Amino acid sequence: MSTESLRHELIEWIGRLNDADLLRSLLGIKHAVDRTDWAEDLSEEERRSIERGLADLEAGRSASGRAFWSRHGR
Repeated sequence: MSTESLRHELIEWIGRLNDADLLRSLLGIKHAVDRTDWAEDLSEEERRSIERGLADLEAGRSASGRAFWSRHGR
């Protein structure tokens, strides 16, 4: 089945739907597909910072949340 015929079949089917829950679910799928990946919006400096953090983690330069907060007073 071609893309065009699939699209046509779905448009006809959606046009006949009366199930509000199903329509909301389909709208949710549409919104999920339309969203961009937040990582694509990162600046070059933000990407480098993440890479440095990952390198620190791989090199064992990390601390648990508990250790961090015990040193910084929470």
